[in-house]
Amino acid sequence: MKKFKLFTIALAALALAACSSDDVTAPSGSGNTGFGADGTGYLKLSINLPTQSAGAGTRAANDQTDDGDASEYAVNDATLLLFKGADQNAATFQAAYDMTLNWNQGLDDDQITSQGTKVQKINSITAAGGEKIYALVVLNRNSVFTVDNDANTIKFGSDAFSGSFKDFTVKTVASASALTGKGYFMTNAVMTDKPGSTAISGQTTTILADVSGKIYQTELLAQQNPAADIFVERAVAKVQLTQSLASSELTVGSNKLTYTISGWALANQNTSSYIVRNWNQSAEGITPSGDAWYALMSDGDGVSASSSYLSANPYRFAGYSLAQEESGNPATAAYRTYFGIDPNYNTDATFTDAPASASGMTFDGNIKYCLENTFDVAHQNVKNTTCAIIKAKFTLPESWEGDDFYTVNGIRTTIYKKSEAENAILKQAGDLYNNAILATATSDDEFEGATKINVAPKAVTYTVDADTKNLKLTKLTFTATEEGGDATTKGYDLNAEQLEAVQNAITVTQYTNAEAYYTVLIKHFGDELTPWNRATKTTAAYPDDKQQANKNWLGRYGVLRNNWYEIEVNGVSAIGSATVPNVNTDTTPDDEVENYISVKINMLSWAKRKQSVTLQ
Repeated sequence: MKKFKLFTIALAALALAACSSDDVTAPSGSGNTGFGADGTGYLKLSINLPTQSAGAGTRAANDQTDDGDASEYAVNDATLLLFKGADQNAATFQAAYDMTLNWNQGLDDDQITSQGTKVQKINSITAAGGEKIYALVVLNRNSVFTVDNDANTIKFGSDAFSGSFKDFTVKTVASASALTGKGYFMTNAVMTDKPGSTAISGQTTTILADVSGKIYQTELLAQQNPAADIFVERAVAKVQLTQSLASSELTVGSNKLTYTISGWALANQNTSSYIVRNWNQSAEGITPSGDAWYALMSDGDGVSASSSYLSANPYRFAGYSLAQEESGNPATAAYRTYFGIDPNYNTDATFTDAPASASGMTFDGNIKYCLENTFDVAHQNVKNTTCAIIKAKFTLPESWEGDDFYTVNGIRTTIYKKSEAENAILKQAGDLYNNAILATATSDDEFEGATKINVAPKAVTYTVDADTKNLKLTKLTFTATEEGGDATTKGYDLNAEQLEAVQNAITVTQYTNAEAYYTVLIKHFGDELTPWNRATKTTAAYPDDKQQANKNWLGRYGVLRNNWYEIEVNGVSAIGSATVPNVNTDTTPDDEVENYISVKINMLSWAKRKQSVTLQ
């Protein structure tokens, strides 16, 4: 697997500059034997830049990783935040240090792209019995907060921060751009000490790094001893659209069309994100520690043969490969975790970002970044799920009339030319008239008392509704002949009541510029780790038994930070929608959606998850 060993000239060798202030903010001693008599200590850190998590198959297995782009590893600034307390959530903020750093070449490791060590000079922190000192590293803080290097404090906007790490974790940002503007915002990753390949119990999950035993009285001692390992992750998810089309032809009825994928957009993108991945906050059905997730193992949902990956690694919320496998490194038992809670985890989203028209569906690059978006099974429906809307452009046969094609009554297995669509409307009107559905509405004196009126629809006038692309009838003309008698023939326009009756009986939809749209809901654990079997469902996509639903499908859909979702379009099997779907209001369960696009989603280190789709 390709590794980026050197990202910029500035990242050639790791050397974090010491704090510019030698002031003592707390007396030395008091349980902190690592601090010297002058009230300062030296903390040795090893910061590990992540690869991107990537999967294979329909979502992807855990621990499938890839480096991504060199720009995604650029580090413009680094901040060390120190907390003190009996445990992570209760630990209170103590000090912040703005660090200047350069990175070394890193490791030849699948889950770490670059690594470096640094000895940082810090001021004394007084810890009582049982209390520990914890470290959080933030890379590329992008003005999410600011640091006062004289006072070693931080501010969110104009508000100085004080409080617990739990208070810190619920700080939010409102856009992906706030986390990607000047380098990709990164914080400590959520790591666990047990793999997901076997039943897990007694696991320890950490976000903050316990550095209590890594503080030394001199810089030399710190250099000579093992560092405190800190694994970081990006705060955004990455979505990529690729193509691997074996063929770009689609046969619809008697017509053979060619197509290209001409645009795409993300929709249902979250508008709020915690700045640190939220693992420890309570959510319905999950204990506040988050560790209850580890016990959730899909039963395969009635699938007779579960995937070999799921069989070998049934506990999907933790990885099974060590995050770092460097020989002799003491920071051993550390495995990635693959879920989290976002600010609207168990509430209905109010997204408004579905593109309103084709103008929002261009190729402005095949990679997009978004805030993580996770939800419980009860909210696993279209309106809550981040998705890709993909536009396909069809090339019509040379003999076709104009650039548009049409469907009738929502049936997409047959398409019509303009004249054929108009004739379908006229035929429907004629059938209705001759079956006396419309005949009773005539007030023409010349036909009064006739036993039967034979009609021949002649012309139709209409407009095209901008929102639905359905044809709206404005005028319809007949040639009408009385059967028997003098065989009077007369031109006749349907009145408003009759037009409405025809409109209700037939729906003709225009595909403007021969373009169609497809929705791809992004899967996180997907079919491999959370299989969903339609054959086992009777009335509901997900049973009301929350425990069983969480066990089988929690995390089936969604996007998680530092995960790379590759949507690989490998074909189009049917005509899609004539308009950009309004996924912002669609309450259909995710697994009730009829899907007409063949895709494959992969997740990359970045964790990478790949999803293949055939568009329909």
